[in-house]
Amino acid sequence: MLGVARSTLKYKPVQHDDEALRLAMIRLAKAYGRYGYRKITQLLQIDGWKVNHKRIERLWREEGLQLPQRHKKRKRLYHKNSSVIRLRPHHQNHIWSIDFVHDKLTNGRGYKMLTVIDEYTREALCVAVRSKMNANDVLDVLFDLILKRGKPKFIRSDNGPEFIAKHLQTWLRKVGIEPIQIYPGSPWENGYNERFNGTLRNEVLNAEWFYTARVEWGWPLPNNPISLIRMPKTNPPRERRLKDGEFERLRIAAEKSRSWYLWPVVVLAIETAMRRGEILGLRWEHIDLDRKTVFLPLTKNGLSRWIPLNDEAVAQLSKAPKDTDRPFPLTDVAFRQAWDRLRHRVDITDLTFHDLRHEAISRMFDSGMKIHEVMAVSGHRTASQLNRYVQVN
Repeated sequence: MLGVARSTLKYKPVQHDDEALRLAMIRLAKAYGRYGYRKITQLLQIDGWKVNHKRIERLWREEGLQLPQRHKKRKRLYHKNSSVIRLRPHHQNHIWSIDFVHDKLTNGRGYKMLTVIDEYTREALCVAVRSKMNANDVLDVLFDLILKRGKPKFIRSDNGPEFIAKHLQTWLRKVGIEPIQIYPGSPWENGYNERFNGTLRNEVLNAEWFYTARVEWGWPLPNNPISLIRMPKTNPPRERRLKDGEFERLRIAAEKSRSWYLWPVVVLAIETAMRRGEILGLRWEHIDLDRKTVFLPLTKNGLSRWIPLNDEAVAQLSKAPKDTDRPFPLTDVAFRQAWDRLRHRVDITDLTFHDLRHEAISRMFDSGMKIHEVMAVSGHRTASQLNRYVQVN
């Protein structure tokens, strides 16, 4: 049609030198003995090689490396009430599956990992690691995860004591989550999570790069530098509360001060457990004195929350001027300087403003409030965080 001889446009195959690619493939095959050519292809692509799985399969066969055996597809084995058959995920946040992975450090110390999987998206939502983990720890992990990702309709687990604990099951049902357990002795019913746990163990836990490469492979490497790192010691929780007479001394000194806002802010901190920045950032549009509530659209942990106001807090906010959009139109630095002058004036220099938050939370427990009620007001996301603020009389 074009009047061009076919021989002039004949395709000439390009000879590729596969020696470097072959060596890279063999190196990865030795490092990842459990991987087949498809996983090795992905690793090569990550390293920058522009290859597909067919080319790697050809080199794989030429080198005589192990190929996966083809098995006849078997029928699924299940019990009549099998949860896998009876209940399958249909959308995101429909079913979460949870399970534990156990392992040991090089010094022999054991630890547990709680893995949470969304069965529909197969996404690993959480891998929580602790030396010990019971039902309360599972509850804390799930509570934080639900705040971030929303709650599922079902949570699938095995019959371990951490998962079938009565208070954990009761809490899940109260928040609208139905716990389901697999048939005893049938881990395949929690197959999505078991599959992830196997990948986690093969690709992460069994790696031990420095130790394996130095001892097993004989590579001339020094000791693992990560082992020389020590976690910083956490400061002990403060246990400072207002002592007898200190509240009156602060009130008298603050009312004599030229800073009119000083005492209202102190009272709000004690009565509501709000942080200094939250109080100073209040806006009139988020304050409802008739309903005695304050809305915090953005807090330290990135979440919003409602704060109930008692009569004393309402009285102090009522004194604030209404001609600006904020009850306390001042900077954080200005208030800190006024607070420091107040502490030195009454000679209570060991009392920080954040200690007033400890005082407020402790008073809530003294009044008989429950843990979940205090957490809703204080904004703490776990009971362990809240515990650092409690010094009950």
